[in-house]
Amino acid sequence: MEKDESIYQKTLSEISEIERKINKLIGNEMEYKTLKWVEKEIKFINEGLKQKLKSLKKEQIELSIRIYELLENLIGVYKDLKKYVDKELKII
Repeated sequence: MEKDESIYQKTLSEISEIERKINKLIGNEMEYKTLKWVEKEIKFINEGLKQKLKSLKKEQIELSIRIYELLENLIGVYKDLKKYVDKELKII
């Protein structure tokens, strides 16, 4: 009977240790390399990262258009300056 009780207690202890290890592996979103953390990272990659990439592409296009407009404006200034200089050179 004592042997059975000893085996039972040992089994309970082993089950408890296994459950502790399982809970440690599951962890939470803030604990690095736990199941919950990995799930959060996968969700971010599948949802958040796509949205962030879309936002950055939009920003890149807007900045490219702004740079183009500024360069176009600068070219206009240079053309006006060239006209003025050419006009002044004809007078001389």
